[in-house]
Amino acid sequence: MTTATPSLSRDKRTRAPKPASRRDSYTGMLMLAPAMLLVAAFVIFPLLFAVVISLTNWPLVGDVEFTGVENYLTAFTDTTFWGSILYTLLFAVVSTVLGVVVGYLLAVLVRSNRRGAGLIRTAVFLPYVIGITSFSFVALLEFRPDSGVLDQILLGLGITSAPTPWLLDATSATVLIVLLGAYVGSGFAMIILMSGMQGIPDELYESAQIDGAGRWQQEFLVTVPLVKRYLGLLTVMGFIGAVLAFTQFFIITGGGPGTGTLTVMLYVYNKAFGDLQVGYATALSFVVVIIAAILTLIQFRVMRED
Repeated sequence: MTTATPSLSRDKRTRAPKPASRRDSYTGMLMLAPAMLLVAAFVIFPLLFAVVISLTNWPLVGDVEFTGVENYLTAFTDTTFWGSILYTLLFAVVSTVLGVVVGYLLAVLVRSNRRGAGLIRTAVFLPYVIGITSFSFVALLEFRPDSGVLDQILLGLGITSAPTPWLLDATSATVLIVLLGAYVGSGFAMIILMSGMQGIPDELYESAQIDGAGRWQQEFLVTVPLVKRYLGLLTVMGFIGAVLAFTQFFIITGGGPGTGTLTVMLYVYNKAFGDLQVGYATALSFVVVIIAAILTLIQFRVMRED
């Protein structure tokens, strides 16, 4: 006499696992709900609201009128706006290249554990921790032609014979702001690149040395190819940060003299809170975002590996 027990056991073994129950699905959605609400409240809703504002005149004080795409059409004929974009892109290229190069040289200097390297790392990284805002106020005082330390040093060394109005010339003001940004931001680039350099095996440098490569040849043939991902990251981050530069220009020059140091974000700020044209300023912001996104995609395309 046979029984059906083996057949039942075999059916149980081959039966597919049950899908997640509805209760599990509801539990997962409930756990995601707070994060989804935060994203909706602080990202999606403000973005949609900004789109609406860009399609109106929105004078900040007064009646609001729907103008459609008039703000965007005005932006394409605004010569001051496009002039500020060109100046910002030039500033972004120069400051990004300088920041990455200085950061790389500092990383080469402090990547070993020789005596004093830790102190140098701390001293170089400290300005990044303090921030560009504090140093911008310091620079505003030190670049003054009547009492600034820079002029006092140059006069004492006999390099200049009279105080120089550094911030009243667009070229000298831009150079000083670029150097200030490199001083503040190079510490971050140094830390990122140093972390990548310390992961390179010493055997690669020894092999290159045996093949006759000198000190700087080892850097270009060994170090640079192995840290190019870090260089790409710093390039993209530095370029985006420079395109959105606002604080140092607002504090030090205010966009002057005239519009000589007017960045695009400072121009947007002036339109929104100086001329009270919030709708137009919002439209300009979307144009800037689109331009920055296109340039970033181009950067990724150029730096993408085969």
